[in-house]
Amino acid sequence: GGLLTSSVGFDALYFGRIHYVDLQNRQAAAECEGLWKSAPDNSSVFWGLTGSYSGNYGAPDGFCFDALCADDPLVGLEKDALKERIRLFTNALGVQANRTKGRNIMITMGMDFQYSQARKNFQNLDLLIDSTQELLDNGEIKLWSDRFDKVNIFYSTPERYTHCKYADLVNAKTSGEGSARNKYNPAEWNASPKTKDWFPYADCDHCYWTGYFTSRQGLKRMERVGSSFLHAARQIESMSRLNLPKDQRIRITTDAWNASPLYELDDAMGVVQHHDGVSGTSKQHVAYDYAKRIAGGMNKANSFVTDALRKLLLNSNEGVLDNLTYCLLNNETICTVSQEASREGSKEDIYVIVYNALAKERHEVVSLPIDSSSYDFVEKLGG
Repeated sequence: GGLLTSSVGFDALYFGRIHYVDLQNRQAAAECEGLWKSAPDNSSVFWGLTGSYSGNYGAPDGFCFDALCADDPLVGLEKDALKERIRLFTNALGVQANRTKGRNIMITMGMDFQYSQARKNFQNLDLLIDSTQELLDNGEIKLWSDRFDKVNIFYSTPERYTHCKYADLVNAKTSGEGSARNKYNPAEWNASPKTKDWFPYADCDHCYWTGYFTSRQGLKRMERVGSSFLHAARQIESMSRLNLPKDQRIRITTDAWNASPLYELDDAMGVVQHHDGVSGTSKQHVAYDYAKRIAGGMNKANSFVTDALRKLLLNSNEGVLDNLTYCLLNNETICTVSQEASREGSKEDIYVIVYNALAKERHEVVSLPIDSSSYDFVEKLGG
C-alpha cells in the first residue's frame, strides 16, 4: 500500500481497519497516524486511520445525523440539552486527539449509504460546528486537555488535512515541540516509521480476514473474464454503430441510460467489483448471485457481440455463419460448435474469430475442444 501510494505520486493514504491488537496498542501510544516507508528509494507517505481512530470510519458515537441513524439530531434541542451534547462531542474530540500526534485530527462524518437526505445531515453539522466553536470560545465548555489552548472546527478535505499534518511535522522539527520522548510529538514519526504491511488483519481472536486473497477462485476468475469480455464488447458496440449502414445497426429504441445491449453485463460487473464482491468476503448465497448476474450478462452480451461481428466482418444480415458463437464454457472443454464440426463424418468447416481488445500486439494460444478419436496436426510454414 505505501509503495503503491508513493509510486503513483500520492502524499497520503487513509484507511479504517487494522488488526484489533495493533489498534489498541496504537491508540494507547498515540500512533494512529504516521509515516509509511516501504519503497526501495526510502520515500514515504503519510498514513492515518479514520473514524476517530476506532477501527472503521463514520461519525463519533452519538453524532450520526443521517436519516438511517438512530442518534438524536441537534436541530430543535433546547439550549441546555444542546450544550450537553456539545460537551459530549468535545470529550470525543479529546479522546481522538490523544490517539495521535500533532494539533490536527480528522472527523469523518459519513458512512455507507448515507446522505440520501443530505439537508438533514448538513443542518445538524452546521449547528454542531457553530455551537462547538461558540461554547468553547466563550468558556461555557472547557477544553479537555492543556495540550491545546483553543479549538478551530470546520469543513475540510483529505487534501487539506494532509497539508495540516505536514505542518504539524515541520513545526515540531523547527520548534522542538515537546521533548523527544513526548508521545504526542510529531517529530517521532521520523523516528519510528511503518515499514511493513498491515497483515494479518483480525477483528477479534478468531476473526481473521486474510484469506480473501485466495478464497473463491472461481468467482475471481469469472470476474476477470467478464470484465475482459465487457471491455472488448464495448469496442465492438462502438464499431457497430459507426461502421454499419443504418439498416444493419443494432436497433436501440430509446436513449435511456440502460438501453445498451451490454447493460446487463455492465451492471453485473459494477456490482461484483465492489470490495466485498471480488474479494470473496461475501456470504455464499451472495457469491452465487454475483455469478448468476455475470452469467446472465455475458449470455446477453454474447448474442449482441456475435451478431455485430457477423455484420462487421461479412456485411451480411442473415444466412451466413448463423451459428457464430462465443464459447463461454471453453475453460470446461465445452464448445458445441467446434465439437460438432469435429465429429466423425462431419464435413463442416470451423471459422475462428480472434479479437484483440488491447492497443498492442499480443501472442496467444487458442484452444478449442474437439469430439474426435483421430486427428492430424498441420503446421503452417513460412508467411
